[in-house]
Amino acid sequence: NAALRRAVTGDPGTRVRDHVRRVAGDKRRAMAGRVKTLRRRAREPVVVRAVDKALFTLGVGWVVATEYVVLARPEHFGAWYVASLAPLLAHRVVTYRRRRWAYFCLDFCYALNALCMGLAVAALAGGRARGRLFALAFALANGPLLSAILVWRNSFIFHSLDHVTSTALHALPPMWTYAVRWGGGGDAGGALGFPAAADAVAAYAAWQALYVLKTEVFDAAYLESTPDESTSLRWIARDGKNAMNRLCKGVLVSGGLMRRDEDFDPDTRKTKLTFWAAQLLYTVVTLAPAPLMWRSR
Repeated sequence: NAALRRAVTGDPGTRVRDHVRRVAGDKRRAMAGRVKTLRRRAREPVVVRAVDKALFTLGVGWVVATEYVVLARPEHFGAWYVASLAPLLAHRVVTYRRRRWAYFCLDFCYALNALCMGLAVAALAGGRARGRLFALAFALANGPLLSAILVWRNSFIFHSLDHVTSTALHALPPMWTYAVRWGGGGDAGGALGFPAAADAVAAYAAWQALYVLKTEVFDAAYLESTPDESTSLRWIARDGKNAMNRLCKGVLVSGGLMRRDEDFDPDTRKTKLTFWAAQLLYTVVTLAPAPLMWRSR
């Protein structure tokens, strides 16, 4: 009956047997894809596997070295942060332009890394990480940036330079601000209270306004004529397994603003406003632990 169909398939108009067949077919295709990948990997030349092994070894060694610096030599972590991330970001810009992913490099995490690296370089040049700007970087790095590791499911897959870069991009700024706050390399004393939180929200809103201006005004014609150019909004809207996508869809379905069988269209105003609002709310919510992290080592 309709109630059973809704309970099993989520749609009273879909038969249970059709739903089971579709799910089974999806699993068979996924398994076939994994088998195909394994067979392709087995046929790869030995030199390719040797490169993977070398990258894996270097990646593990880099993690151990990073742990040593942040725990034993925190006053030097700024230099380690800049030296580690600068070549990774340069490689990413080149490869992402080639793959039509260049707009990912305009995302908030890159802007925040630019701020943190600028402060770290200034400290290396003889200055000190201090005051309101450092408190702003600390709040954003240990709030939305650190939480994004979970949201985007970052992981250290050591033979993949892309995965290592993504994880380092989100993990190093919190580690650097921690090293400055508790390990030296700056005068970061004081309380992180509402003014810093307000600054953090304002900074995010300013970045969001500039991003919207860039993608929706200046580059609108280019993006409309180039549907294969990826942006973070297009990526999230098309990835039905992404946590942000599922959460936003659940809220809209519950509010009667979206059908259960409907998918997000990245070119519609509804999708854009939904994800812009969701990202702002995410930033505000994830900023909540930052004052505690500032006060407690």
